Amino acid sequence: MLILGLRQAHQNHVQVKSQGMRKDDVEKHQEHYRTTAMLLVVVILFLIVELPHGILKLLMIFMHELHDEVYNPLGDILDIASLLNNGVNFVLYCSMSKEFRDTFIATFCKCANADEEREKWINKTLISKLNEAHIVRLSKPHANGSLGHMV
Repeated sequence: MLILGLRQAHQNHVQVKSQGMRKDDVEKHQEHYRTTAMLLVVVILFLIVELPHGILKLLMIFMHELHDEVYNPLGDILDIASLLNNGVNFVLYCSMSKEFRDTFIATFCKCANADEEREKWINKTLISKLNEAHIVRLSKPHANGSLGHMV
């Protein structure tokens, strides 16, 4: 079902490219396609890693001897695979989603937030100074004695 969804998304992507849509629409569609592919990879990795662990746990309910024979030797390996899966998911999210990267940086990197806040303050200050200069220039009397009109 997931693969069919990805195939449908790919067909839509090809159709959008052939229609010659606006650049913004194409970028949105590409982001949607990347998100679909990323989610498909995450789900497949999850199934590959967690399904054997789940099956083993279910079998141990009915066959108690599996715990000593199978789970003790393989349990740590399955746990490490789960931890690696979480690390791979983080890398996938960071590599395939600009929105995730931006949110992560805004949340966890205080130095980036400080730079961003400083840039916003500088831009706000520059805009207000430009507006003040524009108002002063417009309010100066013209040669004919009239004041310039304010916009």
